[in-house]
Amino acid sequence: MRLKTGDFRTFMVLGAGATRGALSGTRSPRVSPPLNRDYFDILSKFVQTREGRKYATSYDRLMKFVNIEIGRKAVASSTMEEVFNVLFMSKDLPEIFHKGRGRRRASGYRQEVKDFLSLLIKVFRFIQSKSRPRDNLYHHHILANSLSPGDVIMTLNYDTLMDNALVSAGWNPSHGYGFHAKARCEIVRPRKTNPQLSSVLLLKPHGSFNWFAKGRFKNLESLLEKRPVSKILVSKLPRLYESNQKKLVRFFIPPLYTKFFKNHFWSNLWIKTYKAAKSADRIIIVGCSLIATDYHLRAILSKSISDKRKKYREIVIVDRSQDVQKVLKSFFRGHSATGCKVYSSFSDFCRYVKTWTNTILRDESWE
Repeated sequence: MRLKTGDFRTFMVLGAGATRGALSGTRSPRVSPPLNRDYFDILSKFVQTREGRKYATSYDRLMKFVNIEIGRKAVASSTMEEVFNVLFMSKDLPEIFHKGRGRRRASGYRQEVKDFLSLLIKVFRFIQSKSRPRDNLYHHHILANSLSPGDVIMTLNYDTLMDNALVSAGWNPSHGYGFHAKARCEIVRPRKTNPQLSSVLLLKPHGSFNWFAKGRFKNLESLLEKRPVSKILVSKLPRLYESNQKKLVRFFIPPLYTKFFKNHFWSNLWIKTYKAAKSADRIIIVGCSLIATDYHLRAILSKSISDKRKKYREIVIVDRSQDVQKVLKSFFRGHSATGCKVYSSFSDFCRYVKTWTNTILRDESWE
């Protein structure tokens, strides 16, 4: 990555805070890119919008599960990850999680699981389509145009902001994700292939809204355990629905503590993450707090750091929270030759990046 401090091989981690830092959100009601802790608050606002009202039935059914079948006291904070883990568990325990006196449902499938994942896609699509770039900066485009051969971006986010920015800059999605799959661009017209991005990887070990695998939603768990991605569909906005006619299911890991490591497809992405973090000269963390529920990523990064024979030439932390900054400084203490450089916002960091690279402010093909 080309910065004032040098063109070093860079490993960059994009967390949920990067998406929130790049998009302004909508107004009346205020709908911002959700985080784990405020997902249900954001969802409740989404279903009040004109576009979201049509999904009120799915939302009501999901919230009925939260309020009645497990009770608010079980998940007092109602985080996305906590609720989905209990919901996913409940599908195989109808003896416990059953409401009313009617016929007990069969184990192995719950409509609420599909509601949850469907709403997740819809709220992100809504925000991505209605939001303006924060501070008039196209953050992900600026990053994409600053990358050098061998750089690696890793994100646990499902959204396609970084994917689209890379494709627009001339990146090839057919092999740029760290695996080979047939890719098709819909609406998006990628620029001519950019040799600077030919070996740049975008690793998404939790999957992506634009990845699809062959199968049916009712067999989602089996797909995640055994299948690879069979098709990549690049478009301005994520598709709303699965491709039933071609039997393609959207391929991303729901917010579960279990991450399906026995599937070689997923384990391979984590192995590439480990190797990239270990071999990098510079590491940049954007909007990723490495909180307790990120223990998979914490473990991988910790192992990479301990196995690295020399210090990073530069470590950059981008986060508005001073508490998060403190945690990350402690995590990386002693592993940087120059200490940790801190930026309090994604916009501040992108302004700095833009100063030292020939990047674009606008890409009207994406508007």
